[in-house]
Amino acid sequence: MLLSDTPPIQIMFRTSQVIKERLLQNTHEFAEKKEPVVVVPVLERLEFYAVGALWAVLALFQLIAFWFWNAKKYFARKKRDKPAPNCLTDSSLGTHSYIKLKGAKLHYVEAGDRNQPLMICLHGFLDCWIGWRFQIPTMAQNFRIVAVDLKGYGDSEKPLSRGKYEIEQVVEELAEFITAVAADRKDQKCVLVGHDVGALVGWFLVYSHPELISRFVSISCPHPNVFWNLLESTALFNKKMVQQSQFPEIMERCLMLNDLAIIDSVHSHVQAHPNSGVVSKETYKFVFSRKMDWTGALNYYRTLWKARINPELVGKLDVPLLLIVGDREQSFSLETAIRSTELEPKLVVRVVNGAGHAPHQEAVPQVNKLLLTFLAVTDSQPGFRISAMKSSIVEPEQNGIVNRMIGALNSTYSFGNQMLEQVTRKKDPLALPYRTRGCNTQLAPR
Repeated sequence: MLLSDTPPIQIMFRTSQVIKERLLQNTHEFAEKKEPVVVVPVLERLEFYAVGALWAVLALFQLIAFWFWNAKKYFARKKRDKPAPNCLTDSSLGTHSYIKLKGAKLHYVEAGDRNQPLMICLHGFLDCWIGWRFQIPTMAQNFRIVAVDLKGYGDSEKPLSRGKYEIEQVVEELAEFITAVAADRKDQKCVLVGHDVGALVGWFLVYSHPELISRFVSISCPHPNVFWNLLESTALFNKKMVQQSQFPEIMERCLMLNDLAIIDSVHSHVQAHPNSGVVSKETYKFVFSRKMDWTGALNYYRTLWKARINPELVGKLDVPLLLIVGDREQSFSLETAIRSTELEPKLVVRVVNGAGHAPHQEAVPQVNKLLLTFLAVTDSQPGFRISAMKSSIVEPEQNGIVNRMIGALNSTYSFGNQMLEQVTRKKDPLALPYRTRGCNTQLAPR
């Protein structure tokens, strides 16, 4: 039968049926593909921006008052021109390299045997690759460790537009970076370690590309879905400051007051004397000496606050997870860490005694041992096995659940671990002591 012989009503009926079928097909395909990132509701965003505008106006009046009161005191800055401090440019810790991606050019420092498992390290706010200076020599004995300057930081490209820092774009660039760095390997999985903002980005990367991550270690950064809701007012970048930073220029000017005095507070654990051969507070002041150095860093807070992990994906990660926090942490409470384990049953939390927001720099031996212990286990995923660690790790006798877990790590905050142990077990193999997870010897052999 020719189409011309078909009644118009029947043609319209068939056309509508085809359209419905295609719409249903597209709907099913969209439903099966669950986007890892969701944003907070529009009303919540509008409220956030409205409150931020008020804080920004108050900050602007404060800057004006400082200018009229004593401009020389508040706005004067020491001139910090090139050359850069030696510790930022020498190759004693590793080889400096650059890679051009579709979105930006990234700088990274690499150390260790290229045949060893790959470890990617993402630094935190007001930091750069040098923040991993205490981990690079130790981890390079067993890993090919790569400490990268996030986009907007250090020697990496610093686009000024906040749109360049949307979490979806940052995650895809890092996934491209991992693929490029691991191009010469059969197994392109990596161990991902992040601190602060780097760990926050890392959480989204793990959910977006679990095929690239063998294990994930988050330092001082709980799960993103509880991080923003339970952010302490005592945090360096609390909710008020994040709201205020939504408006350009103002927060940059505020953080650069008094010759970058904020650096002295954030890096209070770093020595003060300006020795160009040693990492000091002056090193970080050089790194953040220009306004553009702050804009890139702040752009993460201008975009990340509205991003959450898709609730339909939460709790389904098949990647071993470790959260390391200091017992003197002021950015979030222990409750936030416990809430994170409720979202991801495979997450193990360890509290480091005597450490604040940067335990990997403040309590180096304890954190390095935690990292080595967590990674010294044969991974259940095929094609990835960590070799026996060259660094000596003392194994304790089995005299209790927590003691079997952390053994001779006496500096770990015992009380917090006992409580967190009960939360994280939940009949999951990864909630058992590290050295008993599919490992019959002290350390898993290659």
